[in-house]
Amino acid sequence: MKKSLLSLIILAAFGVSACDNGKAKLEADLKAAQAKIVEVQKAAELQVAQAEQNADAKIAEVSAFAETQILELQKASEAKITAIQKASDEKVAQVTQAAEAKIAEVEKSLESRIAEAKKVSEAKWNEMRQALEQKLAEPNAKKEDDNKADSVDKKGKFVETLKDVKESIGHSVTEAKAVIAEKMGAFGKVIQDAAADLKADAKEAVEAVKETVAEGKDKVADEAKKAE
Repeated sequence: MKKSLLSLIILAAFGVSACDNGKAKLEADLKAAQAKIVEVQKAAELQVAQAEQNADAKIAEVSAFAETQILELQKASEAKITAIQKASDEKVAQVTQAAEAKIAEVEKSLESRIAEAKKVSEAKWNEMRQALEQKLAEPNAKKEDDNKADSVDKKGKFVETLKDVKESIGHSVTEAKAVIAEKMGAFGKVIQDAAADLKADAKEAVEAVKETVAEGKDKVADEAKKAE
């Protein structure tokens, strides 16, 4: 009986020892698994951080490229707009100079003709007046009394005729000046129309360049979004 009890005690002691050993092994395995999980998490976090850094660098690179492209487009468009405006201004200046030269030429020609007409009319006037004065100054005692009234009447008519001639000359001069003013007005209208057309063309060209730049910006922005 004592021998059986002793055997049971020994077996129980071995069982407790085996349980303690199994528990220790389980605890060691659990700790190893937890350490492995922590290691994997750290590696994953490191990879995520590296991927984020690479993505940020790529986005920054694409953004910088996009900004460079936009700046280049803006510079090119500004240069193009400046060239168009300069060409338009030069063309307007050329048209204006040509028109002003033509106006000056016409005005000078008309003034020259007016001056010649004045000289001729004044010479004719003086000639006719001298002839009249000589005619009236001729001594004719016999017919002086009889023809006195007639002479005065003729003189009056002649003076009136000369006055009409002078007024006609003045009217011609006025008409010539009106023609000059009309010509200058017409040339001025031509200048205005030409300048308006040139400015309209320049404006259309500028708008086209701006539209091209806007399309270029949109395209660059799309490329940047795709890169992201």
